[in-house]
Amino acid sequence: METPGMEQGQAPSIESRIEAMMLGKPKPEIKPAPKEAPEIEASEPEGEAPNTEETEAQEAQEATPTAEDLFEIEVDGETFALPKKLEKAVLQERDYTQKTQSLAEQRKQFELLHEQARIASFRQEFEAEASAELQQLQAYDAVLKQPIDWTSMSTDEVIRKKLQLDQWKDEREAIAKSLQAKHQQFEKKTQDALKELKAKAQETITKRIPNWSDATQKAIREHAISEGYTEAELNSIIDPRHTLTLWKAQQFDLLKAKATKTVTDVKTVKTTPSNPMPQKTKELLNYRKTLQKAPPNSPERKRAVEGRIASIFSR
Repeated sequence: METPGMEQGQAPSIESRIEAMMLGKPKPEIKPAPKEAPEIEASEPEGEAPNTEETEAQEAQEATPTAEDLFEIEVDGETFALPKKLEKAVLQERDYTQKTQSLAEQRKQFELLHEQARIASFRQEFEAEASAELQQLQAYDAVLKQPIDWTSMSTDEVIRKKLQLDQWKDEREAIAKSLQAKHQQFEKKTQDALKELKAKAQETITKRIPNWSDATQKAIREHAISEGYTEAELNSIIDPRHTLTLWKAQQFDLLKAKATKTVTDVKTVKTTPSNPMPQKTKELLNYRKTLQKAPPNSPERKRAVEGRIASIFSR
């Protein structure tokens, strides 16, 4: 039985709720309003699905540069293909790098020459510093070498002279020791500077002479000695330009020797064919040439025919 004053799907009225409380009737169940159906998005019309592989291949083909969009550049013996729009920048960078390296080599060469001049000035500095002591040493040597007539002197004079000579000898010995110490310092300073200079020169030689090695250095020395250089002269070479000149001379003579050997080998090649023409073929060819040159009914033609017949029946 439905409660008066209520309709299905509507909330109960005040009177209905009071009546329910008084009579103890259960509360009517309130049904929720029906939910609206969700909107369904329109799907794409059925058809063929796009081919993703073909699309990706087409995009990759469009992204791949062609030969006209690339340029080749060689770096350390390897060739690389780069985008054409980078060509100008790369070539400018390479040109700048080459100029920078050239300037660096010139600067190193100048430093080597300056260092050689500085080392050469060591001796002048030493001689200028030790000139006063050298003069004193020469003076003592001149005095001590003078002859003395001891027989014309009295005993007191002999004693005084002997004491004076001993004093001069001691003073000379002190000056000589001082000069020796200074000379040792000069030698050590010079040797250390030369050792450092040779290391720098060796670094320059390694960069300027391709495939530099101990074998290359040995070949250059042997060639220089064969040309009249001495070991002392070669050991005194520090300037890398001199070593470079000796290397070029050694390479020139090496190429010249190889070229001479090649010419000699060509001259000694046998020109005789390995498969010579048979004698019968030679005779036949000679016979045909004679017939072509000799006029008809001529003695030469007659002799050629008779000789040919005779050679055939004589076999």
